[in-house]
Amino acid sequence: MEALLVIDSHTHFLEKGDFSVVKKNAIHLVEVFKENKLPVIAVEHIDDKTNKPFLLDRVIHKNADKIYSKNKPSAFKDTDLQQYLISLGVTELIIIGFNMEYCILFNAIIANELGFTVTVIEDACATVNNSETYEMPGLDINDFVSTVLHWSDEVEVLMIDEYV
Repeated sequence: MEALLVIDSHTHFLEKGDFSVVKKNAIHLVEVFKENKLPVIAVEHIDDKTNKPFLLDRVIHKNADKIYSKNKPSAFKDTDLQQYLISLGVTELIIIGFNMEYCILFNAIIANELGFTVTVIEDACATVNNSETYEMPGLDINDFVSTVLHWSDEVEVLMIDEYV
């Protein structure tokens, strides 16, 4: 069985740029999973300053079957996420959200190492960072991370129209 893992789809991330396509694709995937009665798990990051979770997009929050909080890139570290997924019979994880080069990458690799079949939907993922953040002119972070994951032959990377 598949589950949708929506990572760090926080309102403050969505407000940092034009992420309208990513948000539209994420909401579409949530709707598809809900229509097919498949689990939607949201992950929220804990703010180091307030020790409270950043606010999730309200549509994601409202439609999540379960919400996990984390203070590290991995949603699996110090949580029962793996056991929860196994208890539901989940063998395949579809991963979307923010930030591609951190939490999406970490969770895709970790989920794969834990034995889940993993698919990342590239155009339902994004990052608030850019080539200037990493002092790498011309770097397309989403494309770069997607290529690395794809070339690994461990994690499948698809666009939404290839998946749905």
